[in-house]
Amino acid sequence: MKSPYVNELKPSQLITTSFLVHSKEIRQKKTGELYLSLLLGDRTGELDAKMWDNVTEALDTFDRDDFVKVKGLTQIFHNRPQLTIHKVRRMDDSEIDFADYFPSSRRDPGEMWTELRATVAAIGNGAAFKKGRGFAAWLGVVPGEHSTGGKQKLTGTSRRGNKYLRKLFVQGAHTVLLQKTKQSSGLSMWLVNLASRKRKQVATVALANKMARMAWAVLFKGEAYRPPTVAQVNAA
Repeated sequence: MKSPYVNELKPSQLITTSFLVHSKEIRQKKTGELYLSLLLGDRTGELDAKMWDNVTEALDTFDRDDFVKVKGLTQIFHNRPQLTIHKVRRMDDSEIDFADYFPSSRRDPGEMWTELRATVAAIGNGAAFKKGRGFAAWLGVVPGEHSTGGKQKLTGTSRRGNKYLRKLFVQGAHTVLLQKTKQSSGLSMWLVNLASRKRKQVATVALANKMARMAWAVLFKGEAYRPPTVAQVNAA
């Protein structure tokens, strides 16, 4: 098991540990020298990293999606943790335990399989709904609207649709909100902002709404789920 994980890092900590390289960019200092800008990650989160020195020696030794062992110093930059890398090397497959780098659910697999089958059985490939909002409305996780005097007022949800399926989405949303800081960066920012503005129950239903739209999009488009970016979340 690797140690420490991203969520265990503290400022001014000298570490030697391993990461998965999420992104790798070659940039230039004001002096014209090259440096590496990396986004590293493990199953607990992501970490911005910079390598300022000895770049030419390490430049071609690893690439994006490689696993690397790094030695460096953690710091705080613009209120966010950042790792200054002193040494880096690409790891061999024999050194890697994939469970250290990819998040997995703590929920019971049987429960998740039941939820998946219920979703697919209810909406098929999503063609019965023109948009994700239509599925969310059918499910009963979209508030009603009432306008008067030029002002829009949101009312309660309709409670229509598949009661069991709606319950699964609401319970799932509640669980995600409890772990809001451990989601993908885009979704995590949206959840933190939502929780700061809305009552717990309202925020839970709003997230259930978004999850229903995501489920519809995955089935309708026939694509694998991709964690939303900040821009995608704000536009949703």
